[in-house]
Amino acid sequence: MTYLPFFDSPIPEPQPHSSIRVVVSPSGETRLAAAREIASGRPPGERGLIVGASRGAADDLARDVAASRQATFGIERLSFTQLAARTALIALAIDRTSASTKLGAEAVATRAAFEATRDAALQYFAPVAATPGFPRALARTLQELRLAKIGGPSLSPLPLAGPDLATLLERFDACFADARSVDRAGLFRTAAAVLRGAKRADGRKTYDWVVLLDISLDHAAEREFVEALTASASIVLATVPSGDRDTVQHFAAMGGVVLEAERSDPLNDLTCVGRFLFDTESHPPVRELDGSVEFFSAHGEGRECVEMARRVLREARAGVLFDEMAIFVRSPHSYFGLLEHALRRAGVPA
Repeated sequence: MTYLPFFDSPIPEPQPHSSIRVVVSPSGETRLAAAREIASGRPPGERGLIVGASRGAADDLARDVAASRQATFGIERLSFTQLAARTALIALAIDRTSASTKLGAEAVATRAAFEATRDAALQYFAPVAATPGFPRALARTLQELRLAKIGGPSLSPLPLAGPDLATLLERFDACFADARSVDRAGLFRTAAAVLRGAKRADGRKTYDWVVLLDISLDHAAEREFVEALTASASIVLATVPSGDRDTVQHFAAMGGVVLEAERSDPLNDLTCVGRFLFDTESHPPVRELDGSVEFFSAHGEGRECVEMARRVLREARAGVLFDEMAIFVRSPHSYFGLLEHALRRAGVPA
């Protein structure tokens, strides 16, 4: 058994029929500790793969692993989409096909909507098909359908928008075929096919170990790719935030051994938010608030930044060092200048 340093529950070794272990926790630190322990404990020279929801997340884990060992080599790190693109690259090139971008999908959707309008093939969408925002919304909808493996025959019997969506999806696919290009769904399916057919010269699996960092399996095409990836690895560790029950169920359906890992931290406002914010099936216990989480409302970004500066000063007076504070904002470009001004006025060296 392998034990995580933050709690007493062991990570179960894979069953004879499964090489997949799934660590589920509301704590990002706990999930990273599990991933770090697996990656650091493998013998040098094995072919390892770290796949993150973003490339930065994969790079950070690889740096942590490298810092804990005398030397590391053979570890690849990629984002989920980067891995699919790199895996499918040669197969697409042999087929004289290229992967499309988000902008390319919108362009194809624009062409499909234009041709369908010109041919009077639309009924439900006819009043809005020529509006500026329709192609972008259509591209997102059609890509969701393709990722979910929903085709035109399934859409046609549906009331209202069903027949129009079937028509647009057929034209969407035809436009991609004419352009010798594939969208995100086609990219993942091609990558899955490549992994299923890949073989190493020594007869071993493609990867000795794979770590999947908080990869959400939202669509059928992505799940198909992950199934092929896990089948091509000797050992797989997947970390999943608590609350993403669909992803956990999909990993379990692949034969994964699931471990619900709970931190032993004292229960306070902040840990309650971490544990229960996205969990729709359980509720936090009734308790007195301790002030570790505070909600406030301010009129406009400028006033918000002033209130942030006030709270920074309040925490500093309570003994918290500036180096131990951080400000996270949803839209940095909207806040940077305002935050700099508010912190400068408050005398905060940021």
